[in-house]
Amino acid sequence: MLFFNFPKRPAAVPSTCECGTIVFFENTVCVGCGRLLGYVPETGRVHSFTQDASSGNYRSGDAALKQRRYRACEHRGGVLGCNWMIPAGESVNQCQSCLLTRTYPDINISGNDAKWAQAEAAKRRVASQLQRLGIPLVSQLVAPEGVCFDFLQTAPGEAPVITGHENGVITLNVDEADAASRERVRQQLGEEFRTLAGHMRHELAHYYWDVLASDPTWLAGFRERFGDEQVDYGGSLTEYYGGGARLDWNQDCITPYASAHPWEDWAETFAHFLHLHEGVHVARTYGLEGGQLPFAIQKFDLKVLGTRVPKREARFFLEDINAWVKLSLLTNEMSRALGHPNSYPFVLNGPVVGKLWFVRQSISVIAERLNGAGQTAWREAA
Repeated sequence: MLFFNFPKRPAAVPSTCECGTIVFFENTVCVGCGRLLGYVPETGRVHSFTQDASSGNYRSGDAALKQRRYRACEHRGGVLGCNWMIPAGESVNQCQSCLLTRTYPDINISGNDAKWAQAEAAKRRVASQLQRLGIPLVSQLVAPEGVCFDFLQTAPGEAPVITGHENGVITLNVDEADAASRERVRQQLGEEFRTLAGHMRHELAHYYWDVLASDPTWLAGFRERFGDEQVDYGGSLTEYYGGGARLDWNQDCITPYASAHPWEDWAETFAHFLHLHEGVHVARTYGLEGGQLPFAIQKFDLKVLGTRVPKREARFFLEDINAWVKLSLLTNEMSRALGHPNSYPFVLNGPVVGKLWFVRQSISVIAERLNGAGQTAWREAA
């Protein structure tokens, strides 16, 4: 298993327009002054822009982007409303996130434009998080070894579209962008949590399995945490859907489905690491330090991670885990107060935290391999 030093956690501050108004990830126009807003993947922030009349390119008043020029993604207008920016020198017309979509639904069918827009919005969230973690998302439209998304829809009389992954192609049934359809499937499968971003994080984890599994050292560490993936996958899923999760699944798995097979345990755990990592990041960005919330919890410590763990890296990890436990208590109570179900209806325990730790360290290896670097440091997100 490869270990890397995590740099000092940088200060997290919200994005702001030149006028001083706080702006958010999806914003395209500042509500304070009307300036155009765009997300810049290189900085991981939303910036304000003005368009140059002669070239048509955009420039920002932000000092960090003073010498740079950008173009808008071709999907900025219309239903998608993509706010990602493209460096002016690049030849593509779509941003890094939109370029990941290989197939989109028939927008001549009523409602599909809105479903597609929701799927793209979820993908931008996931892509931006992975970029902050140092993991590039290279489109198969650019490089065959990359990843791409097919947003499909079940046609009348045909077999249903199943969300899944194969050889870097992630298929998502775009009907899941419809809240009623998604809720119906959620209840049919007995799930507590089902979101578009969750699907994408889960299926990307299967893609990353393919990236990692050729490393015998990594694979040995995986089997120690998750079990032997050589167990028949099809038979395991048949058993799970026929008889349900094993009775003691909550002793070492984050969800019932994670108990179906080691591959699914990995994917579910990876997705949940991204869930909680993003939750802590957003809270910290807006000044809410989860660790300071006045909840008495049983904190996870180094003992749950096993032996021979790098203490500095483990300290960052455990700070985030314990902060997330407190944050989830708060967000769950807020959700219930507003008449909604719990926003995070899961309970972390020692074995699950150990698996989350393995995922966190695996991200270092993924970043190294996909960036093609000989020595890639962990890029700890704010």
